[in-house]
Parts: sequence; structure tokens; C-alpha cells
Amino acid sequence: MIKTLKQGLKFASFALLSLVALLSIIATSPQPPNLYYFGIEPNQVCQGDKVKLSWRAAEDTSLYLSGNPLDATEPQFNRMTLDAKGSQVIEVFKDVNLTMESRRGSEKSSWEQVVRLLNQEICESFVVNPIGLYQGIMSQTEPNSIQLARFIILEWYNPLQLYIYEEPTNDYGYHYPAFRLNCGEMDAEANLSCESKDSVGDVLLKFSGTVTPEGFSGSYEGLEKSTVASINFSGTFDFKREF
Repeated sequence: MIKTLKQGLKFASFALLSLVALLSIIATSPQPPNLYYFGIEPNQVCQGDKVKLSWRAAEDTSLYLSGNPLDATEPQFNRMTLDAKGSQVIEVFKDVNLTMESRRGSEKSSWEQVVRLLNQEICESFVVNPIGLYQGIMSQTEPNSIQLARFIILEWYNPLQLYIYEEPTNDYGYHYPAFRLNCGEMDAEANLSCESKDSVGDVLLKFSGTVTPEGFSGSYEGLEKSTVASINFSGTFDFKREF
């Protein structure tokens, strides 16, 4: 009995020492780099258009950005050192692979994003090129009066699509749009109509407006459906291009 108890205490002591050693190794071992987000909006553009890069990493992570081919963007990125958090607007002249390399001690990882140029025929079909990021206000008038600050992205995914985002509350970029609308063809006066439908074909939200080099403005209407009732709403919008 005494021998068994001594063996148990010896094993417990060994297990405790092993745990302490393991925790010490974990504490002193290089931790993987924490690159939380690397995004590009929009990621399909016409030649010479601008896009916005956004990224965020842990404060003790070193970041380097490279572009391939090097002459595809302005500015050029040849393993450029970046702060742990930031954003930058760049011009794009060719299809380009942008690679964000993150390092922490001897550990490293990478995150790649690709920007593609649209077919020239698509770009020439626009009276005013709508592709880009916009920021502005949706002013609802019915059934009640309210102003909503929103970001939108007009991006080509055959057809042109409109993404509506609530104003970002974190540093991770534009995620999880509240609405995605499919757009029709732009007419000769640069008028554009975009709408979102549900599975039974009801229009949940429709934007109708005019695109200019400065922005996108017009009116909207929609339908909020629930099991109890459906409510129509409408208002106007005014968005300015970010770049």
C-alpha cells in the first residue's frame, strides 16, 4: 500500500514537471504570425482604375507586400514593408497577384489576392465607369424618416452587382453585405437600375439612379417581409466615390 502511494506521488510529480516544461516550451516557441485580414475592393476593374487594399495584423507581426508583375500597379510593391494595420489606394494596369507576407520571429505565412482586368468591351460599354467604392447616405422617407450611413461597392460579376454595407465598425474591411443587387445595363444617360429579389420573385430592394464621375445618386424602394405583415419603404440615396 505504502509502495503504491509512493509510486503514485512519484508519477504525479513527474507529470507536474512535464506540464511545466511543456508550458515553458509553448511560451518560448515562435508563435505563428497573425494576419487577420487582407482584402481588395473591387477586385475586377478596367485598366487604370483604382482599388483599395486593406489589412490588419497583430502588432508584433512584420508585413511585406509584393506585386507580380511588378509594373502592374502604381505604386509598385517589391516586398514593401507595411504597418500592422492600414489601407492604400493603388492604380492597376495589368492582372496582378498581390502577396502579403507576414512574419513573427522565424515563423511566416502569406495571403494572396488577385486583381483582374475586365474585358475592354465591357469597360467601353459604360457611359460612365461605375466600378468602385462609394460612401454616403440613404435617406428613408417612408414609412418613417431616417438617415442611414452606408458604404456601397459597384463591382462586375457578370452582370454588374451592387453591394450595400453598413458602416464598418471594425478594422477588417468590408464584410458581409446587407444586400446584393443585380444591375441592368446602363443607358445612354448613365442611368442605372439594380434590384434584389427573393425566391418567389418579389423585389426586396431596388436602386434607380445616375452614375457620374463624382458618385451615384437617385431613389430606392423596397419591401420588408415577415410572417405577420409586409411593409413598403422608400427614400433617396446620395453616394460619393471614395476614389
